[in-house]
Amino acid sequence: MPLRLVQISLPRWAKLGESGLPSEEDVIASWRDESSHENLIIHLLVPAEQAESIIEKIEKKYGSSSEFTVVLLPVQGVYPRIEQETQPSANNVATRNPLGQRVYREELYNNAIDSSKLTDNFFLLVVLSAIVAAVGLIQDNLPVIIGAMVIAPLLGPNMSLAVGTTLGDVTLIWRALRTSFIGILVTAVISLFVGMIMTVNPDNTAISRLTEVGLTDITIALAAGSAGAIAFTTGLPRAVIGVMVAVALLPPLCAFGLLLGAGYISLALNALLLTATNIICINLAAVTTFLVKGVRPTRWQDEEHSKYAIWIAFVLWGILLATLISILVTR
Repeated sequence: MPLRLVQISLPRWAKLGESGLPSEEDVIASWRDESSHENLIIHLLVPAEQAESIIEKIEKKYGSSSEFTVVLLPVQGVYPRIEQETQPSANNVATRNPLGQRVYREELYNNAIDSSKLTDNFFLLVVLSAIVAAVGLIQDNLPVIIGAMVIAPLLGPNMSLAVGTTLGDVTLIWRALRTSFIGILVTAVISLFVGMIMTVNPDNTAISRLTEVGLTDITIALAAGSAGAIAFTTGLPRAVIGVMVAVALLPPLCAFGLLLGAGYISLALNALLLTATNIICINLAAVTTFLVKGVRPTRWQDEEHSKYAIWIAFVLWGILLATLISILVTR
């Protein structure tokens, strides 16, 4: 059971057990640090998926105080061992999440911020994965292609874009879009260069499959986007889920660059069409999953921005997806 240690700074007059504070059935363990002369520091050991409901309960009572702060820490281990999962109380947030419980919203947001950053490591991994994938496609070597998808850092910026859309955070949206665009551009340019200097056979199985777009590809992309969102909200190993997202994005994008560099313009456009379809489906599925998991802004003012951003996203992605599907049907 994943655990979190919640450290809350409250006014000296606050006490555990008062109305609006978590009861014993909500936490695994709690203790107070009264060494500070100004604030009361409360430590709560809680299941990760219950952290948000507990913090929100305390924030409603003391959030307006200048002395109120919250620090959330991951817990690597506890002794004695916790043999059973704590039973959620009747007021637990899980009742609002039909797909199960999730980590604290701020933890999710911080993960999205980190994943949206354009770092040297992100750039380097994009370059390496593009080279490996391009060579694997040319050689029709499935293990090499899978290896490229393992190291491709494509999950982060796409999930950050979905989180930003769900929360109505324009800054996060633009940062995620920038990182995603640069990742796509670098992959396409490297594949284009490889396609110009190496012999590309458009009839080999690995490449030819990526020039055909069907409803099964849409299904795979939707599943990848939903899986990525679930990994983000529940703390599942994102490196594993990221492979599924990379399956939908990296091979068709590399196929586009290779075919374009080799002069197969029509086939290259087909691969680009598959890439665009997958990007749209991944983001649509991710935003929908975040909404179902109960990811919402904290303040009501931000909820208006969130609704506006979600509405725009669904309309934009929906129009683009409908256009691409119509192209597929009429071909």
